This record gives sequence, C-alpha cells and structure tokens, in this order.
Amino acid sequence: DEKEIEVKRLFGGNIFRKIFVYSRRIFRGEQEKGFLERVRHLGVEAKSFETIFDETINYINHYSVDPTRIYLYYAKFFLQKKCDSIS
Repeated sequence: DEKEIEVKRLFGGNIFRKIFVYSRRIFRGEQEKGFLERVRHLGVEAKSFETIFDETINYINHYSVDPTRIYLYYAKFFLQKKCDSIS
C-alpha cells in the first residue's frame, strides 16, 4: 500500500499494472506454465526477461539511439543462443 501511494504521488493516476519479471532459466518443461497461472491468479502479470528485452529493442528501434540499439542487438544475439539452448 505504501508503495502504491508513493507511485500515485510521483506519477499521478490510479491505474497500476503489477508485473513480475522472471528468468526462463529457472524452469523445466511445464513448470513455467504452472508458475504463470499461479501468478496470474494473484493479479500479477509475469513477463520473462527475454520478452522485456525484445520489447525494449522493438521500442527503441524507431528512435535515433544508435549506440544503445547496437549494444542491445549484440546482447540479444549472445543471450538468445544461451537461452534457447537451455529450454
């Protein structure tokens, strides 16, 4: 409650989304699906770090921030191979 009050004070508004960012690396098989269902029942949206990362790259792709964009593309290239090999 204290955090929501402070966020309202700083940013205004009454609409909040609770998002839990997690790593897919901690799950095996169907565990991730069960986790997502349990978190959803608590009223929290769960997003993988990889999803947040992809959304960030897509968002800044339209802006002129070349050094940041290049860094993120390199990071995505190296992280994607590791994440895909784990699942």
